[in-house]
Amino acid sequence: MEWIKTVVLIKTKLSQHGYNDSVSRITEAQMVLGTPGEMYLEVMNELLSIKKQSAKEYKLIEKEIHDLLDYGKSINYFNPTKEL
Repeated sequence: MEWIKTVVLIKTKLSQHGYNDSVSRITEAQMVLGTPGEMYLEVMNELLSIKKQSAKEYKLIEKEIHDLLDYGKSINYFNPTKEL
């Protein structure tokens, strides 16, 4: 999976609906220096924060978040038995 393309899609959807603050926070999370894995985890922290804080935003990007979570599970970044 090219997870960055999924993040770009998420940012596009959020931007089209006026959630520019969230787009900025996701972009900042992408700028974390280190490994691609560290960047992925920072982006996921931000996306899971959206899930907890804004049902309207989350609904727009729910599928993409789940795709990214499934990807994280497939490369052992997340424990599939834990609820996120």
